[in-house]
Amino acid sequence: MPPTAATGYWEWKHPALPVSVCLPLELVDRLNAVILRGFGAVPKRGAEVGGILLGRKRPSDGAFLLDDFIEIPCEYAYGPSYLLSTADLQRFQEVFEQAATSPTGRPLGLFRSHTRDGFQLQDPDRQLFARCFPNQDGVFLLVKPSPFRTSTAAFLLYSAEGLEMQPSGEFPFRSKGLAKSLSNQDSAVEPAAAVAPAVAQAVAQAVPSTEQPPPPPLASAAGASPVAPGTTAAKSSFWGYVLAWLIYTAAVLVCGGVAGYRYAQFEVLEKKTASPAPPSPLGLSVSRSGEALQVRWDPASPLLDLARSARLLIREGAASQTIDLNLNHLRQGVVLYRHIAPEVQFRFELTTSDGRELSESVIWQSATKF
Repeated sequence: MPPTAATGYWEWKHPALPVSVCLPLELVDRLNAVILRGFGAVPKRGAEVGGILLGRKRPSDGAFLLDDFIEIPCEYAYGPSYLLSTADLQRFQEVFEQAATSPTGRPLGLFRSHTRDGFQLQDPDRQLFARCFPNQDGVFLLVKPSPFRTSTAAFLLYSAEGLEMQPSGEFPFRSKGLAKSLSNQDSAVEPAAAVAPAVAQAVAQAVPSTEQPPPPPLASAAGASPVAPGTTAAKSSFWGYVLAWLIYTAAVLVCGGVAGYRYAQFEVLEKKTASPAPPSPLGLSVSRSGEALQVRWDPASPLLDLARSARLLIREGAASQTIDLNLNHLRQGVVLYRHIAPEVQFRFELTTSDGRELSESVIWQSATKF
């Protein structure tokens, strides 16, 4: 089945190579949210993010069928660009090898957002790609986010000269825009059912008419030229429509004012009676990112400046493990964890330099049954 708006896939085709990539529209939204979150994390320029694209190859033509991704955080040791340190490369390789054994989808490519000048890959991207795909069978998705307009994206592939550095075949990285282009393609290929003039005439002849013959023309009061039938009724109908519209508009304004007044009273009452939620000094939270979980905390929390030691305790069913967090981890504010069980408990423990012990806990539960 070719990708259409109904199937929820959009197909990108290389302008020069016989290669295509099928991109789910819901994946565009999820990945775009991750990219824009990183883009808003650093003032002015924004931080870049990157990771692995998962999916499978279509047997019929070898097209890349993407269905998920894994974001892999970095330490940002070289600024807001997604340039991996030695520790980052080791972590990236470990996650890549784990993803390669997944039964649901294997790595098909890499992705990275681009907040630098221009819009092209650089040598570290090519080196990382060659390390992950030595057989030259993969795609690289490059996305340039924008705060005021739709982000731009492009897939880069291997050619006779190696991995492409300059993108070609750019497209808007937004599901609504891609869905609209799919709808236009669908309507061009399979136009909506319309009654042809000959068919419409045949139907009109087959169905007996229920209309009465028009009355004879009416003479005007002064005996002048006849008045066209329906003129007076049309004028009356027009002014009746205007009057009904004015009455409806007034009713809407009155109802809206009453509703707004009642809502304001309720909001004031709620503010008076509701007790404020207790503050979360560390801001511990967990969210899903592809097949992994992202455990986040506030790297700007003043408590982290006083930290003598910190660790993250993870309990998944009967198994448990502890991750010791160093200064780079604390400043990064995120840990990626691949889970198996439908429920995982995370506990962030911190000991300050003056001996205080603080902790926060959060529980993640899967929305689907395992």
